[in-house]
Amino acid sequence: DGEKISVDEIKLGYMRQADYTKKTQAVAEQRKAAEEQTANYESTLNALLTASGADLSRFDNVNWEQAAVQNPDQYRQAKAMYEQTKQTHDFIRAQAKEHQQRTETQQQAAMKENAKESLTVLKSTIPNWNNDLYYSIGEYATGSLGVSTEEFNEVHDHRMITALYKAMQFDKAKTETQKKVKATPKKTLSGKKAELGKKDNYRKARDRLKKSGSMEDAVQALLNRT
Repeated sequence: DGEKISVDEIKLGYMRQADYTKKTQAVAEQRKAAEEQTANYESTLNALLTASGADLSRFDNVNWEQAAVQNPDQYRQAKAMYEQTKQTHDFIRAQAKEHQQRTETQQQAAMKENAKESLTVLKSTIPNWNNDLYYSIGEYATGSLGVSTEEFNEVHDHRMITALYKAMQFDKAKTETQKKVKATPKKTLSGKKAELGKKDNYRKARDRLKKSGSMEDAVQALLNRT
């Protein structure tokens, strides 16, 4: 925007960007390791939940009242086994639910932290960063690129927002250039003025031909006659 920036300011901005990139990569590696551990834990929980559910389903069609009357001893054994199986299944299901809630809470916290870090980067790398500019980028993404509002709201990585900002600036500059080209008037003569100009040129060329009689003036007179 015509603002002069010193070499030291450029170096400082580059160093900040490099530092943010390094930290982002480190966080990404830590998150990947945590996600792998979480995935293993979730896989184990799901396997246990499936197995305990299958064990519990064996008692679905048992007529407990009839079993208690016909064979009290067998009824007590089956009932004890059922209660133990149900208790195990309920415990595993509670663990799975708790893990899901904990994961959602961690994801929301991580999302807020990423958004905070990205905001710091955007303020230092994009001139005049503010909420209005962020909303403009969102309108560009949804209006020109087909991104849904929900999808844009999930974007918290400063690299993605920066890419959208640069694309928006490029399209804006391209549109302004096209408008300038269309708005520039072409220097053309109207039909009447052009006709008068041709007649005047022909008259002058003919007069020169009468005085000189040269071949060059004759050619010019013929060209201006058409």
